[in-house]
Amino acid sequence: MQNIIKQGILVSLLTLAGPGSVQATEAPPKMEFQIRDPQTREVFFQGYERVTDTGANTRKETFFFDMNRKEALVEDAVYNRDSLRMESYVSRSSVTGEETIMKTEGQRIQIKYRPEKDDDFKETTLSWSADTLHGKVFDDLIVRNWDKLLKGQMLKFDLVLPFRLESRGFQIFHNRRVTNQGRELEVFSLQPQNFLLRAFVPKMEFYYASDPKPELKIFTGPSVIPIKGETNRMVEIIYGLSGAPS
Repeated sequence: MQNIIKQGILVSLLTLAGPGSVQATEAPPKMEFQIRDPQTREVFFQGYERVTDTGANTRKETFFFDMNRKEALVEDAVYNRDSLRMESYVSRSSVTGEETIMKTEGQRIQIKYRPEKDDDFKETTLSWSADTLHGKVFDDLIVRNWDKLLKGQMLKFDLVLPFRLESRGFQIFHNRRVTNQGRELEVFSLQPQNFLLRAFVPKMEFYYASDPKPELKIFTGPSVIPIKGETNRMVEIIYGLSGAPS
């Protein structure tokens, strides 16, 4: 049951922090990140994300590399900024061969998924509604509902989980405030709406700095990429670091 959060959430969570969007005619900025062990601080992967705006849509291109600077995972997501509707999403892993292809047309979501490169694709069609979300838009969701979350409001939605060819009810809420390296961070938690499922889903948290504006600094949760042969290993993602491959 732990794998309920693997593909639909984790790839997206690891890379949801993007810099301020720019027009497509400008040089897109990069948000760099590292994936590391929470206790030893050993770095397992590093990468960067590019964000561009074209018309009503935002495009996020995300690249993961191992410590030998070999590409490990690539994502390409396009979504509507106002509705947060995911128009298209593609994820390909060079480590496992895992691949996801998702496209939304009208009120239907077309999904193709395979766990390894030699596997056949499995396909399905899901309904898309105003309450449907893809994990790639979590940053937008939190920032635009910042005041409501800090006042105790819980955000509930139907989260698309492409690797399970289904969607499930999840929720985000403000959990606590902590101090990290002398800086106050607001912590938001992500969990299933079904309390029985919460016992099987690893803890996932977003740490935001709010000054001068909300900005994701840390994410903690299981890794989407196998680490030393171990799947779903708990990691922390540190954003805004330099040194990622270009």
